[in-house]
Amino acid sequence: MTQGSKPNPQYGVQWDTTVPSTVLTKVGAASVHLAQPIYNKIRFACVNDDLSINYYLDKTNHNFKENGDPSNLTGADGQVMGIIPAFYAKFYSIGT
Repeated sequence: MTQGSKPNPQYGVQWDTTVPSTVLTKVGAASVHLAQPIYNKIRFACVNDDLSINYYLDKTNHNFKENGDPSNLTGADGQVMGIIPAFYAKFYSIGT
């Protein structure tokens, strides 16, 4: 898929609600599905009560900070929160 000369970054899933199944079909650019651009930008951090970031957590092991030092997940260093990047979602139905 292209938009003019640029690749189309749109991707998503399709669900046929007329059948009793929860199977989803991927639609859009397969390369974008594989890259998981939204999911890969999600970060976790210890966040202070004023919503400032105390520190970011390691991507694969939240027992550590991004810099490799041990993290404190008891709440003493702030609340552990997931930071999700802004993205656009569109939902629509075709037919019944």
